[in-house]
Amino acid sequence: GDPELDASRLAQVLGNLIANAAEHGVGPVDVRSSRSGGRVRVEIRNRDRPRGLDRVAEQRAAGRGRGLAIAERAARELGGSLEVASRGGETRAELEVPSDRAA
Repeated sequence: GDPELDASRLAQVLGNLIANAAEHGVGPVDVRSSRSGGRVRVEIRNRDRPRGLDRVAEQRAAGRGRGLAIAERAARELGGSLEVASRGGETRAELEVPSDRAA
């Protein structure tokens, strides 16, 4: 694909994931990246907002799934993958794409 288009799409995915973490979590958003074997991995972690304390946040959380579905589709279009898991009060999003698409 077009390298500029790929970079723009990747920036959009990362922006969505970081905004999602900031909006639905509490405290800092931790972003780490690594490169190995021709692939780039970006991991985004945040602490989850305590349940039941914030009704507005719970209503907004309903929209979270759609944003993640869009990000997941974009990751696949870039030849990569996106996995999101919430465990132990923390949500972790792991995006992996071929390094030539992440130039």
